[in-house]
Amino acid sequence: MTKTKEFIEAQKEAAEACQLALTTVAGVDEVTLSSYQEVENTLPIIAELRTKREHIDGIRKRWTGGLKAVIDDINSEFKPGIEAYKAAEDHLKNCVATFTQSQLDHRDELLSSVQAAPPEERGAIITSTEELVPPKLPGLSLRETWKGKVTDTDVLLAWILKNKRYDLLNIDEKVLGAITKTAKADPNIPGWTAWRESTAVVTPSKIK
Repeated sequence: MTKTKEFIEAQKEAAEACQLALTTVAGVDEVTLSSYQEVENTLPIIAELRTKREHIDGIRKRWTGGLKAVIDDINSEFKPGIEAYKAAEDHLKNCVATFTQSQLDHRDELLSSVQAAPPEERGAIITSTEELVPPKLPGLSLRETWKGKVTDTDVLLAWILKNKRYDLLNIDEKVLGAITKTAKADPNIPGWTAWRESTAVVTPSKIK
């Protein structure tokens, strides 16, 4: 890869900025706090680190800003052609899937009617379903996925309990989480473990 003059200049500036950053933060990952005084003393350091981070990111954006605009312009020029091919491809694949599924559905209907059909007609019905099976075509593979939705919760729950399929009972953690959050304390629900977790949000402009 041939490096351009701009890349070499950016690489040099990045190396200097990154070396300064690594030197500045050396040992920070071993810091622990044991008093609120130490917390107070740490806030200005956090603010300074954020300022330095934003500064080095600003340098990066200064180098990449123009390139991003060029990339976006090039992508927009190619986008109509790419999307046209993609849309046509998706449509035709959908046509193949739709037709295939209709054939398979028809086959299933015929096979399900075999038992009720007169004995002398059953062979012909089964034979007629053979042409509905998708042939093996080079380059084509069909994937079958079963999907569903709940239409009667009470009936479903009764079946789950009757068949002891307790693995299907849904315990909604979002609901329990909302109860805990609203209580702002451990709700003392058996089987539910709650804890307080703090997150530090530092606003540099408010630090004196």
